[in-house]
Amino acid sequence: MNDNRNKRSICYVATTGKCLALFIWPQAKFLAEHGWQVTLAASEDKRLRKLADSQPNVRFIPFAMRRRASLIDAVKFPFKLFMLFRREKFNFVQYFMPNAAFYSAIAARAAGIKFRYYQLGGLRYSAAGGIKRFLLKVPDIIACKCSTQVVCVSRGNLEMAVRDRLFPARKGVIIGHGGSKGVDMTVFDCSRREEWNRKIRQKLGIGMDKIVIGFAGSIRRDKGCGELLKAFEKLAGKYPDILLLLVGDRDFFDTIPQQQRDFAGKSDRVMIVPRKEEGEYIPYEEMPQYLSTFNVLAFPSYREGLPNVVIETQALGIPAVVANVPGANEAFEDGITGIGVPPKDPETLAGALEILINSKEKREKMGVQAHSFVEKYFNQAILLKQILEEKEAKL
Repeated sequence: MNDNRNKRSICYVATTGKCLALFIWPQAKFLAEHGWQVTLAASEDKRLRKLADSQPNVRFIPFAMRRRASLIDAVKFPFKLFMLFRREKFNFVQYFMPNAAFYSAIAARAAGIKFRYYQLGGLRYSAAGGIKRFLLKVPDIIACKCSTQVVCVSRGNLEMAVRDRLFPARKGVIIGHGGSKGVDMTVFDCSRREEWNRKIRQKLGIGMDKIVIGFAGSIRRDKGCGELLKAFEKLAGKYPDILLLLVGDRDFFDTIPQQQRDFAGKSDRVMIVPRKEEGEYIPYEEMPQYLSTFNVLAFPSYREGLPNVVIETQALGIPAVVANVPGANEAFEDGITGIGVPPKDPETLAGALEILINSKEKREKMGVQAHSFVEKYFNQAILLKQILEEKEAKL
């Protein structure tokens, strides 16, 4: 594909095709529209394949990588990626997710790729301790060592990674105000929020008089879902008109403590979508509609890079209650667009949610400020231009 006459060639690599489809496709498409030759390498994903087939200058190469590493994979995939990189001679290779980054960084360095970018979306070791923390940290150290640049999605993650000696400060960079794709303000269209709200509430059987506390993402322990369910259980006994809507996959649902899982299963005030019979995921194109049903977003995650769902929900004019952890605390303005709470603290989480449950005026004021905040700092149209300019400046 690239015989060195075209300097503008890049290969994006991730463990899962879903990751590239959700988080990287906007920048990949934008580069392709500006004359770049783009290759996407990840596990098979129907949506990603369809996107790649729809865009000139883009191709998708499936690699059957897994999120859980094995010794066989640690030998097989660096070699397979090395062969791809050596054959194609990409100018840039950019990789995401720990396993893919580990394989790709080693392979790209061995193949002599000039620009090797590790897009560090979060620090998975940060919520672990002891030997597990060490084992999770080592692959990141190696990936950063083999990279020419580490693109961090937030200032907090950059500072933590440098402090933890993953890489020297000179190697880290943040594009714009962070994130990997920003928010497409034409897709997360605040003017359509009420229309979408009515549509999805009617579909799910939620009355317009209900105050919906919403969560979106993988429904799992380290996203703070156990604490959220515990906080909601306390509030539900006091406020009969509130409902908890969890929008996301159940791949790691069993990591949530049994008591909270039992409550979610028995309570008629907790709703999880999609329902099991409807499939595993809500199509991304429909997410703005589901987020529009929220009166408040609750996102008490233990660790984050820069959570897209927080900025996407705020773009719709909805305030957020967010755990004050590095990365997540840059996705909102505490006291202005939402309320920050400590992680793993269901009591304080319940208190913050109660403030917004009791004040429609505060919800609406914070919602207006949230939309303006996202439009100013995370507008996708601006971020994509900055990503393009940063890469082309290297050529």
